[in-house]
Amino acid sequence: MSNFEYLLFIQDKFLFIDNFINIINDLKKEYDYILIDTSSNYKNKYFKKILEISDNIFFIIVPTICEIKKAIDFFEIIKEDYKVPIEKIRLIVNKENNYSIDSNIIKKIFGIKKINRYC
Repeated sequence: MSNFEYLLFIQDKFLFIDNFINIINDLKKEYDYILIDTSSNYKNKYFKKILEISDNIFFIIVPTICEIKKAIDFFEIIKEDYKVPIEKIRLIVNKENNYSIDSNIIKKIFGIKKINRYC
């Protein structure tokens, strides 16, 4: 891929959160877009800072009952515990099929106006 670079962050390789933030701020000067893929482990020491410095947060869900139940809990933690404004959150539905929960229901559950779909 041209014009594409990546850094591999291995948890606990950066001893201080300031080092991590400095790296991201330096990257922001060089790039229009920076994607940070995190796990759903919201207890990771970098997770809250990543949410704070992000312009947009892409929340990816699979539209099944089991996955939506898990996503609701995670979504609430992001909104309530980490005080992330809902305007920063973009919902992406992945692996949609004929048996998926309807996107209008998903929008109501999460209070999101627009859903992006990727199959």
